Amino acid sequence: MKMKSLAAAIALTIVPVSTVFAAALDRSGQSVAAFLQPGNYAEIGISSLQPTVDGKDTSGNPVNDMADTYNFWNAALKVQPTDYFSFGLLYDEPFGAAATYKGNNNFVAQPNQAFATSTFGPNAPLNSTLGISGSTHVDVDTRNITSLFGFKPMTNFTLYGGLVYQEVEGKVNLRGASYGPLSGYDINIDEDSAFGWIAGAAYEVPEIALKASITYRSDIEHEGSSRETLPLGNAARGIVSGINQSLTDAGVNPSQLGATLTAITNGLNSVNAGLAQVNTALQANPGNTTLLGQQAQLTAQQAQLTAQQTRLATAQGALTSLAAPSALPATADTRTKVTTPQSVNLDFQTGIMANTVAFANVRWVEWSEFSVQPPLFATATSGLNLVDYTDDQWSANVGVGRKVNDQWAGNVSVGWDSGAGNPVTTLGPTEGYWNVGLGVRYSPTPKVELSGGVKYFWLGDADAKISSGTIVGDFEGNHALAYGLKLGYRF
Repeated sequence: MKMKSLAAAIALTIVPVSTVFAAALDRSGQSVAAFLQPGNYAEIGISSLQPTVDGKDTSGNPVNDMADTYNFWNAALKVQPTDYFSFGLLYDEPFGAAATYKGNNNFVAQPNQAFATSTFGPNAPLNSTLGISGSTHVDVDTRNITSLFGFKPMTNFTLYGGLVYQEVEGKVNLRGASYGPLSGYDINIDEDSAFGWIAGAAYEVPEIALKASITYRSDIEHEGSSRETLPLGNAARGIVSGINQSLTDAGVNPSQLGATLTAITNGLNSVNAGLAQVNTALQANPGNTTLLGQQAQLTAQQAQLTAQQTRLATAQGALTSLAAPSALPATADTRTKVTTPQSVNLDFQTGIMANTVAFANVRWVEWSEFSVQPPLFATATSGLNLVDYTDDQWSANVGVGRKVNDQWAGNVSVGWDSGAGNPVTTLGPTEGYWNVGLGVRYSPTPKVELSGGVKYFWLGDADAKISSGTIVGDFEGNHALAYGLKLGYRF
């Protein structure tokens, strides 16, 4: 078997689970390996990830298995009409998230008095506006169709580029005491489509099974229709109503609270001045019964007015702090911007001995510039992001593939991912990984290739944070299992 054919056969066995689990929202790894195969080629594949992500909230409550299993597809068609030109279509699902919190912890709604108190302060009324249920959940899906045109100006060198059509949709539900007054927030972002671009170059020396390529993908800007729901406004309005009713029951007109408080303060100042005069007079006439009576009367008035002043000042402070949240709508139809990040992939493989090739992949994704800031959420939080990351992602995968015979080939690999920062969002509380993988390829005929692979991931420990940066959870000792299948056909 020629080294050229060997490289094609073995390299393809690594595709089914080449990435699957990575930093931030990265999933597929956005490989163009199928387009760089010799001749005409088509493939279809599916990958699946079964993560186990456990931890605890800052109250010490256990958080069990919050990451959901997910599956995603990929497909490719590459046509080589001449030695100099090639065309291709690639389908993948590059970014996504799937998580659901369960159990009795601070990421699951607890509509009780303790929750109301921790969210809105002491003596917060528990009513239907605080009847929040459910758990924290995220579901983000993307789909890419990449059209590629390749040109080979010389025997060993290929230039390629094209357009990328991308669809994005998602939903997020925030629940539990970890999110404070934002518990109950929901956003549904409708499917939105937009275009980006791709460009790259490849160099190969078939005689030694050497192939190197570099591929750049642009960021893609989306602005989709979204519906945001935030019970904070209703809850705040319910508390305002309760405070106003308490004022009315006490004989205070809520609309005249400021004037009433001023009058009480002025009255208290007068009483304090009168009491000071009486105390001075008593120093000269300590046994004067008239002065003692006045002192007792003024002291009682002072205590009464001080209590009234304290109650009204507390009510006024609460109403002031609730003014902004009580003005928030319960539901708003908005438009939310999401820009998927730019990336660079560097791939390399070479023959190292008879029937054996070594391969490596390095990937960079600019997650440090990624953020999602829905309008209603931003208003409620004074401009915070719903999701963002602090670091760019770097990942690498290296391995060795070997041909067993004309029908069978396999590979082993080791992978590493840096993560996208720590602390990280509660919607994906891991920081990078290490993994090991095994792949196998079976060719019942020279034109048909069935590939499969499995990888085991040791996920990095991470602290989970909310939008304000507050740490709300700790996730350690987690892992994941990924596997994939792919059918390839040469024609």
